[in-house]
Amino acid sequence: MSAPNPICFDTLHFVKRLSVAGMPPGQAEALAAVQVDMLYNLLATKQDLVRFATKEDLARFATKEDLARFATKEDLARFATKEDLARFATKEDLAALAARLDGFATKEDLARFATKEDLAALAARLDGFATKEDLARFATKEDLAVLAARLDGFATKEDLAEVRQEVAVLKAKVDLLMWVVSAIGGGVLVLIFRAFWPV
Repeated sequence: MSAPNPICFDTLHFVKRLSVAGMPPGQAEALAAVQVDMLYNLLATKQDLVRFATKEDLARFATKEDLARFATKEDLARFATKEDLARFATKEDLAALAARLDGFATKEDLARFATKEDLAALAARLDGFATKEDLARFATKEDLAVLAARLDGFATKEDLAEVRQEVAVLKAKVDLLMWVVSAIGGGVLVLIFRAFWPV
């Protein structure tokens, strides 16, 4: 038989019952010993229970009453998860965007530009001005370019100024010549005149 244990198992009563039933006493004793060993191996000893928690150990853990004030999975279902937050901008995203905004116009910058109201007021004043249809009957730069090309063979103001100057010089010469002729006399003048300007 194995070492004594705290289990109360009446082996003598067990052997007597088996013997009364017709089992030989030696075999009944052997069966009783096996039964005690089997019970001893199946039941936990104090040494087996040392690794389990006691009531004192469990006293520091929360009870259902303690947990009643905490949120459940159902309570948390309405809150955002990390996956939900992944689609939102981070501070780093905003900092990068802010760096890009340095070159953009502010309200102060826009203050000097015309508004739609300014344009509407100006448009109301434009009713009396010419339209594209009105301008269609006027010459374009292309029309002037064609005309300018045709004018290349004509005299310019500079050309006329030179001619006027030459005419003035010639007139002065004629006036001088007329004076000389009148001084010399009518006959000589006629001869000189005909020599220079034959009829």
